[in-house]
Amino acid sequence: MATQLSSDRSKNLDLIWLLSASTKPNKAASHEGFTLVEVLIVVVLAAVLVLIAAPGWLAFGNRQRVGTANTEMLLLLREAQAEAIAKRTTYGVKLTPDEALGPTVTKFTSRGQAAGDIIEISTERLGNDDSDKPSGLTLTTIPANPTNLYRFNFDGSVDGNTNGDYIYKIVLEKEGVRRCVVVETLLGAMSEGKDDDCDA
Repeated sequence: MATQLSSDRSKNLDLIWLLSASTKPNKAASHEGFTLVEVLIVVVLAAVLVLIAAPGWLAFGNRQRVGTANTEMLLLLREAQAEAIAKRTTYGVKLTPDEALGPTVTKFTSRGQAAGDIIEISTERLGNDDSDKPSGLTLTTIPANPTNLYRFNFDGSVDGNTNGDYIYKIVLEKEGVRRCVVVETLLGAMSEGKDDDCDA
């Protein structure tokens, strides 16, 4: 019986010791976490990094948008040229500058040379997936073309005159980023250009 009392007393003491150990405040736990000053320093550093990176990120986005729109323009011109060759008739594109929503490119076939002789096939807006949002793209042509019609004859050749090293240039620009499609020869050779390549 004495051994049973001492074993019960030992169990009680162990239980009391466990309870008292779990209720004592843990000094290490009271010093965990960050102070307000530390959090503010991290927030200020993050803000400074964002301010440093933002202009570069915006310029990168503009280069991508203008480059994508320029590639779309080149593909639409090449598509019109390929259809002119395949169908042995005149095909072309009509450019409509729109600084609010972005320029549009209308692919057409033609019964004659007059502006009223075109039959529109499809229209695409350059550089703007959402037609309600402004794209900020400006479109200019060198030399200026009042009709904004660019035709490819049945053999894929271009209507136009040589202007030195090119027939015409279609220039897209947004916030200082310039890209262009250069129609280089009367046979219809085309390439993409940027910055100084897009000058007259």
